[in-house]
Amino acid sequence: MMTTPDAAAIALLRTLSAVTALTSTRISTDYLPGSASIRVTLLPGGQAEQELWRASLQIECWATDQIVAGQLATAVRTSWPSVRGVVDSSTWCAGAWIESNPTWMPDPESDRPRYILTVGLWLGPR
Repeated sequence: MMTTPDAAAIALLRTLSAVTALTSTRISTDYLPGSASIRVTLLPGGQAEQELWRASLQIECWATDQIVAGQLATAVRTSWPSVRGVVDSSTWCAGAWIESNPTWMPDPESDRPRYILTVGLWLGPR
């Protein structure tokens, strides 16, 4: 059984050295308070073509200041299109792209620095 796109995105983001240099492994579907982190959310919709799963994902880049949040968003923006290949024992990444560039959107409740971008992903069985 294939991995869901949000779990696959987390696994793929953890392979990007420019991203992990800022977050270590602080990449999750949950909000992680504290130092730089990424929250991944699978967006509704997408399409299926035979065994492929096309998905859009929201990537929230959080940090303790705007500069680090911006650096993290830029690292994702620059590195994401290069992810391809094996995700895990059941899933293959056939393609990845940027759907919308990073946008400055501090959290309205905490005013914590955050950039948000939307990425795309094609997954298939391995």
